[in-house]
Amino acid sequence: MQVLEEYKHIKANQGVGGIDGVEFDELERDLRNDFNIILNRMSSGSYIPIAVKGEGIPKKDGRKRHLGILTITDMIAQMVVLMNFESLVESCFIRIRIDGCSSVETRQETYLNSRRQGWGRSGWRWQRTK
Repeated sequence: MQVLEEYKHIKANQGVGGIDGVEFDELERDLRNDFNIILNRMSSGSYIPIAVKGEGIPKKDGRKRHLGILTITDMIAQMVVLMNFESLVESCFIRIRIDGCSSVETRQETYLNSRRQGWGRSGWRWQRTK
């Protein structure tokens, strides 16, 4: 089960809870139910991530870099989506050499390559056209 694998990976990396205040020990009390809720929401399309917890990370120059900390359930959901989506589309995109290219050229090349590989946009969504 991918959800359990991602949970173990996040816990091993010493992830912390987000704005909802739920920590690993609380999730572990009822893992099966919590994971089923995540899976059901994701598969039905009703999964909505919770707002992130903002933290300021100090930089060398004294300023702070703002970092958003996801909830544990959002981290799990994000990783499950990443693992599945990435395996579907990774082969469709060539590795683009960024040295010497502007970000506009890189975006244009990525867009053109995605069109050549059979991906197209429908509103805000990308979908397979071939």
